[in-house]
Amino acid sequence: MNARSTHGLRRRLAVVVATAVGLAGLVALAPAAGAATAVPPFEPDPSAYGTIAFYDAAGHQVTSGSIADKPFATYVVASADPDVPNPNSRIQLSGYLPVPNQQTAEFSGMTMSLNTKYPAVGAPANIAAMTKPVATLNDTDFTLADLQSSYPNTAPAGSVYQGLYQLRLKTAASTGSVRWQRADIKITGGTWTQVLPDPSADTTAPVAAITSGPASVTGSASATFAFGASDDTDTAVQLRLQCSLDGAAFAACTSPTTLTGLSSKRHTFAVRAVDRAGNTGTAVSRAWTVDRVAPTTTLGALPAVSLGSKVTVSARSADASSGVASRDFRVQKASYGGAFSAWSSPRGWGATKASSVSLTLSRGYQFCVSARSRDRVGNVSAWTAARCTASPLDERSLTASKGWTKVSGSKLYARTALRTTTANAALTRTKVRAKSAVVVGTRCTACGTVGVYWKGKLLERISLRGSNRDQVQYAVTLGRTAGTGTLQLKSLTKGKRVQLDGLALLQR
Repeated sequence: MNARSTHGLRRRLAVVVATAVGLAGLVALAPAAGAATAVPPFEPDPSAYGTIAFYDAAGHQVTSGSIADKPFATYVVASADPDVPNPNSRIQLSGYLPVPNQQTAEFSGMTMSLNTKYPAVGAPANIAAMTKPVATLNDTDFTLADLQSSYPNTAPAGSVYQGLYQLRLKTAASTGSVRWQRADIKITGGTWTQVLPDPSADTTAPVAAITSGPASVTGSASATFAFGASDDTDTAVQLRLQCSLDGAAFAACTSPTTLTGLSSKRHTFAVRAVDRAGNTGTAVSRAWTVDRVAPTTTLGALPAVSLGSKVTVSARSADASSGVASRDFRVQKASYGGAFSAWSSPRGWGATKASSVSLTLSRGYQFCVSARSRDRVGNVSAWTAARCTASPLDERSLTASKGWTKVSGSKLYARTALRTTTANAALTRTKVRAKSAVVVGTRCTACGTVGVYWKGKLLERISLRGSNRDQVQYAVTLGRTAGTGTLQLKSLTKGKRVQLDGLALLQR
């Protein structure tokens, strides 16, 4: 044995006999393809619970080769899950020499590879997709020539044992008996050939893959998937593809496949492949969400009358699937004597991520606003019902009769007001178009009463008497719908103060 092997033996070689313990449960995958010989006399192995198959670095199955190859196979794949829980996911390859009249558990042999962890990182797609244990070999592991050198097969020519060896995969488990998955090989000269599993039998399932599909969330009711499959023996065109949507039974399909009429929910598309031998591969799937439901939008409340120069318009939006992407706000306005304008969106009001915008007010106008929301896949909600606010006319915009005096102050609307103690002193605005009016005045303990006249008729008496000297608003309904006429505010008391600050006119 060469220096590397001698060093390796001191470091790694393990002679295993029937009483060996510590490694339990092997895991193996599929059989192989190659030359067929008689079934070894010690098979079926009572201590084995599965078989193993060999693959090269490209993922192609190998069933024969040179015993000097380093390694003779890159991947050794088990056909079954471990028979004992294997929390460390570690696996090891060993080689044994069959001896006539011995139980398989009594065979002598050696450890051929270090413990490696599975799944195999960086392996070809068909190996990486395998769900059973996989041992990974490299050029530092023992070769089959090392196994033959350490355990020469001395069976006489013509013996059914001549050249036979058994290779075993074992998974490392903390408890349990020692069992394995195996393959039997025969060494002739410098060549090894797989004997069992029968290399001529195809028991390796094909591997499917989805190569493209919809985004994780989409607003489309259709989805197109592209997919394919590979196999160690069959070509892609020889494989049969089967598809399933949302757990339905698998049915034949071709790539690409387009699904239509999808409802708004989470969907799962799955693909699997079947080879000519009838081996059915593990299904691969992709989930995505169809979102065809628009977000909900709730417009924040506005005061019926706003005395400031600006007001904040806000909207709350919610979307259960893709999430809210942006909002649109719009506004229309009407002067005290005109019709409403068309809807418009000032700069910065469209497709904004903000949940509120600022509306600049003009005196004597009523403003109505609306909002809608857009989700991340393009669904747009309906516009909300309008909410309106009015900016009052300043009292200076009304025609004043005799008896009024101008007053000013920082707390007054537009910093001015008109005051009178004269009975029948009036403030008048002609050509008014409105459904209701809001009178802005100041109350006090000695204040009088003001009458609201619409089209010459007294509609309401408003008492300005109050304990606090503060600004108040009084709403008066003018009609069921907006009408046009003259509106007059008249002092109905003599010697008592009436102070008026503004008049808001509302069409809605």
